[in-house]
Order: sequence, then C-alpha cells, then structure tokens
Amino acid sequence: MPHKGLFQVRSHRAYEGLCAKAAYGGASDDEFDQLMEHAQSCADCRALLRDFMRIIANVVPQVAEAYSRTGLTPVNSIDGARATAAVPRIGGRLKPPRMRRRWLVLVASCAAVILCAVLLTTYVRLKGLDRERSTAAPAIPSHNNTGTDNAREREISTAIAGLKGQLQVAEHRIGEFQSELRNTREATSAAESDKAQLLARIESYEKTIAENQRIAQEQASAVENLEQQIADKETILKSRDVALATLAGRVTETTEQLNHQREINAALSKAQELIAARDLHLISVPPMEPHTEGSRPFGRILYAEGKELMFYGYDLAGSSELANATFHVWGEKIGSGGPVSNLGVFKNDDKADSRWRLTFGDANVLAKIDRIFVTIEPGSEAVTKPGGKKILIAYLGDKPNHP
Repeated sequence: MPHKGLFQVRSHRAYEGLCAKAAYGGASDDEFDQLMEHAQSCADCRALLRDFMRIIANVVPQVAEAYSRTGLTPVNSIDGARATAAVPRIGGRLKPPRMRRRWLVLVASCAAVILCAVLLTTYVRLKGLDRERSTAAPAIPSHNNTGTDNAREREISTAIAGLKGQLQVAEHRIGEFQSELRNTREATSAAESDKAQLLARIESYEKTIAENQRIAQEQASAVENLEQQIADKETILKSRDVALATLAGRVTETTEQLNHQREINAALSKAQELIAARDLHLISVPPMEPHTEGSRPFGRILYAEGKELMFYGYDLAGSSELANATFHVWGEKIGSGGPVSNLGVFKNDDKADSRWRLTFGDANVLAKIDRIFVTIEPGSEAVTKPGGKKILIAYLGDKPNHP
C-alpha cells in the first residue's frame, strides 16, 4: 500500500469519500482537483473511482428504466414528452395537463441519485474495512504493479469517456425535460386562458338563458292575459249573438207581420175595387159535405167579370189529417171538355179565424171559365192537375147580382 500509518489511512479514506462524491457529482471544484492529483499516484483510488463510475453508469439507468415501466412518460423521447404535455379535451371542455407524472419522473431520478449515493457511501465504508484488514497483513510484493496501473488508467480513461457520453445524454435529457416543462407551462397557461374564456362564455350563456327565461315568463303571462281577454270577448260576442238572434227573430216576425199586413192591405184594396165594380158577383159557396170531425168548410167569392176574382175559404183544415195538406183552386168551362186551369193555392189569411184566401187576376183565363172548385192535395208533391178530393164548387156564369 502506498500510504501507511494511522494518519495515512485516514487521509486515504477521505480520498475514497471524494471518489464517491465525484462519481455522483457532489464534489466541489477544489475537491475534484485534489482527487485528480491524488489519483495520478494512487492506483487504488483510480480503481475505486472507476468502480463508482460504473455503478453510476449502470445502476442509475436501470432505476430510471424501472420507474419508466410503471407507466410514466419516457424521459428519452421528446415526442412523448410533447404528447404528454398536450392539453386533452374531455366532453368539449379543457382539462389541465397532469403535472403529477412529470414530478414523479423528477422524484424518481432524485431517488435514483440518492440511492446511488447511499450505495457509494456503503461501498466506501466496505472498502475502508477491507483496506484496514489488508494493512494488518504483510504486503506481498507484485512484479505486475506497473502493468496493472496502466490497465487501470486505461480503464479509468474508458470510464471517463463513457461518463462524458452519459453526461451528454443526461444534458440532452435535461434539455428535453426543460423543453417539456416549458411546453407544459405554455399548455397550462393556454388551458387556464381557455378555461377563463369558457367560464366567461358560460356566465354569458347563463345570463342569456336567465334573460330568455324571464322573457318567456313575461310572454307566457302576456299570452295568458290575451287568452283571458279573448275568452271575455267570446263571452260578450256570444251574448251579442244571442241578442242579435233575438233581434233577427223579432225582425223576421215583424217582417212577416208587415208582409201579411201588406197582403191584407192589398186584399182590402182589391176588395174595394171589386166592391166598386159595376158587374160584381157576390157568390156564397156552400159546403159539399161535412168533415169527419163535424166542421163544415164554406167560402165567399168576389168576382168582377173578366177582370179579377177573390176567393175566401173557411174551415178548410178541419181535421189533423189536413194539417199538412194544400188546397188548390181550379177553373173550367162547363161542357167544353177543355183543360182545367190552375188558379193557384189557398193561403192562410187568418189562423185564428181559420180563414184562407186566393186572389186571381188573369183576365184571359177568367174569360174562358165559368166554374171553379177546390181540391185537397198532398203538401209534399208538385201538383199539375186535380187529383184530390173536391170540397168546394162555385158557378160563375150567373148574371151580376150587385150592379
């Protein structure tokens, strides 16, 4: 051993601790320079530093790989980091990125470094114990120390080159983490901005919905008021319709009365003209036979020769069977064998008095007839010739009896 004695052992153990600190990056610049100066003359420290570097190069990636198998984002993929940093959307709404997985990766890396530090420290203690044991035993000279030192130097150089490569990879990964962190922050900021915009839009929509609901309620109230007004107006219109129907009935009744009065006035005027005629015939028409209920229909005729005829019939509808019958008046020339002339149908002149009336003023027809008669015909059929029972017959061929 190049260092002997209690003071030398403690000093060498301190350099072994610096090997562990330098391996996981905990040594300062001064400590690192002292270690490099000491390693040039100490093959054991060079071998120890080489072993520590192998542990860092092999154990830390295995720990990181073990954490990556748990489903965390791979640290060596920029695309994976960017894909994880993308802001997902669920149901059309923005969902903030899950930062917990990124922090888990960082925590995993820190845990790996701490684990390696613990392993290195344990290894340093074990090496110190072995060295203390070896100092108690006599040293066995070796003729291959120089070759061993050269081999160890080459191994250390190779390990240093490997560590540089690992350092470059670590720096690259740190850059990826930093880029991913920036992307995550930008995505988080964008998500917060979108969230604020969405909240503002939701608030605006809620205000619009509340305003629409208020307008709908007002419109519903207005519609209800209009329906009530319409119902009131319909009630008023119905009452007015009833009043108008009553008035219309009265108008109809009054019109019928006026028409009847006009007919009466016209009949009176005709009667006055007939009464004033020089060749007036005043003919009483006796009943041919009584009805089954005992009533006896009869009639009176005012006739001006060749001018006009007015025929009054009484008690024509003496039974209920004749309530819907019609009473036709016919004219004929006795002994001529010619056609029978239809003079018309009796009209009810006074229901209370059971009086019927017919006025006929065709002079040509009156000049061709000298006898008239009345028949009972069905009220639901059109009659063109006499076919019913005769109830009244009058002769017009006598001389005027009221000159």
